[in-house]
Amino acid sequence: MEYEYTGKTFSNDRSADRSSQNHELEEVYHLEIDYAIFDSDLANGSLSVDLGLDHTNFKLSRKGESILLFHYDELTVLDSVIYSEQYKNSAYGRILESGDWCVIPPTPGESNIVPDVSDLVINEVMGNNLTTFRDEYNEYNDWIELYNSGNEALDVGGLYLSDSMANPTLFRISSEYPDSTTIPPGGHLLLWSDNSTEQGILHLGFKISKTGETLGVFDYKEELIDSTLVILVAMILLAAYVALWDLVHQSVVTYLTTIGRN
Repeated sequence: MEYEYTGKTFSNDRSADRSSQNHELEEVYHLEIDYAIFDSDLANGSLSVDLGLDHTNFKLSRKGESILLFHYDELTVLDSVIYSEQYKNSAYGRILESGDWCVIPPTPGESNIVPDVSDLVINEVMGNNLTTFRDEYNEYNDWIELYNSGNEALDVGGLYLSDSMANPTLFRISSEYPDSTTIPPGGHLLLWSDNSTEQGILHLGFKISKTGETLGVFDYKEELIDSTLVILVAMILLAAYVALWDLVHQSVVTYLTTIGRN
């Protein structure tokens, strides 16, 4: 479908006077594809429209704001979106099938999709690590191990881990370094549940309760992928609670630690 953008205006200001905060599309845009990309890249406080017609004269706030597309009359709002604080290497996109917006991996020039992460499971949890396995800081911290049971590599950056089913977005796994958060087919990823995020992207912002609790991993739409009830009753010093993944993924037992394998 072709669409003409001539005269329509982008803005990040809802007020009546948008003379300094808008970007009019001055030349005819006949799109023979489904998407048009505009760089919001006000450079060094100066207008960037000289870089091309697909560059706006304002930048997007990383803390969140409104983006509006106005009609020729500069009064009628054709569409708008309010987004919150932005994460590194992630986008806020409209899912066409449902019309919902969510934080997803960026797909410029392509359909917005929510990656399939249904092959991800919580494989092993250790909530009382005293002498078993140390992190890169030589600390015996608790940990959660994820397992990719699928046939394709799976990047968990942008997914959520929580110890509260009522708060699925308690902790978001960083999407800044995909090489550190991508699990190969049949592979494992160890995340340190130590409430020490300053130590790296594989360190979570919460600790595991030593009296037992439910842990869950959630997708980009904040929907549950997998969960396990961690029963840490008088946990043996060198034992971990393992979600034993079988064909129906329903068996759970407590036995010796098996880091990096099922």
